[in-house]
Amino acid sequence: MKKRRAFGIAAIAMALVVALFAAGCGDKTAELSKAVTGIWRVEKSGGTDLTTLEDAGLAVFYMFDDDGTFTMRALAMGSTVDRTGSWEVKDGQVVVSVPEAKEQTGDAGSSGIKLTGPAIKDAVVTVEEGTLKVEINSKEMEAKEVTQEEYDEILKASKAKGPQEIALNQQVDNEGCSFTVTSLDFMEEIYPDDTSGYYQYYEDEAGSSYLVARVSATNTHNEYIVPGWATNASFTLDGNKYGAQIVVIDGSNLSQSISIDPQQTVDLYIFASIPDSMKGAKSVELSWTLPKSGSLLNKYFNSSNDSTTYTLAK
Repeated sequence: MKKRRAFGIAAIAMALVVALFAAGCGDKTAELSKAVTGIWRVEKSGGTDLTTLEDAGLAVFYMFDDDGTFTMRALAMGSTVDRTGSWEVKDGQVVVSVPEAKEQTGDAGSSGIKLTGPAIKDAVVTVEEGTLKVEINSKEMEAKEVTQEEYDEILKASKAKGPQEIALNQQVDNEGCSFTVTSLDFMEEIYPDDTSGYYQYYEDEAGSSYLVARVSATNTHNEYIVPGWATNASFTLDGNKYGAQIVVIDGSNLSQSISIDPQQTVDLYIFASIPDSMKGAKSVELSWTLPKSGSLLNKYFNSSNDSTTYTLAK
């Protein structure tokens, strides 16, 4: 009887130890999960300070959702690109895994953001004194937690650095040039306004059509401007980008080199030759970049100059 009783007590004791151990593991898992769940802004990558990129509208975030989804998000001038994987608590540690990214493109067609990277497998995540650390591709990353409201403010500031969305028939006031895009259509040929005598035109091309934006532009600078030289434009159709030309419509002439005098209003064509197979594209976007300084509107376009890009989606 005593042996049976001793065995029973031992079994109960063992059950209690197992139960307490299991409860301890559960508490630890909950504690670790609570510590990482949320939005973290990456501030250092391999010792490099990423906060200095804020003025350019750039930021990187790690997002730990409570359903086990882990997202690495790059933010550039309002456009985002994500690498998505998973996180879990394994053997008393938080680990993240992300599949290989051969190429992922941002949500804004004109952003040009692309993200590639090898697979990440069970990278250990720690949180100490409010700093999250994880080694990604042999670089230690450090991040600080931000609230949803703080993330929204960072996103808003980033968008302000990026392309400005405009609409058809909306007047836009860029320094040195006020303009309105009045139409955006495909054409087989492009003609000037005056075709009564000799005139210049762009003839039909086999297998292609012209995508043409007509723009009314006013020189608000105190010197002449040459938009055909000083600005840059492109069209993006279903993610495919086509460089565009900009010409001034001057009676029977169409030319990049025609200047616009102060306070003069003229019409422009912004156009590109597009394969006929793209005429049914689901997304069509015009992107037009102008220098922020009116004094640069009579010089050749330089992408290193401070500028504003305007996008119009059809």
